[in-house]
Amino acid sequence: MAILPNDRRWSNYRLLLRWFSERDITLSNVAEKLGLTAAAVRAALQSETMRPIHHVRLVELGVPQDLLPPPVEKKPGRQPRVPRWPEKSAAQ
Repeated sequence: MAILPNDRRWSNYRLLLRWFSERDITLSNVAEKLGLTAAAVRAALQSETMRPIHHVRLVELGVPQDLLPPPVEKKPGRQPRVPRWPEKSAAQ
């Protein structure tokens, strides 16, 4: 899911990119440390949440925790749908 420029995640992502740039760190460098691709790192950093194992590793590498998405453990894949049964009206 793309993020919009006025979204809080966008500002954190831009600040994080600036932080990396000031230290000559590329997303490819980060990907190598995490064992991911650069595209996967970009997606994780732009996401609302990230996997705790990656969050911990980035903090261990010195990345400011307040610039990272919060760590949340979710099962991989699509989340199951919750059925939305039609509600009976009060007249029935």
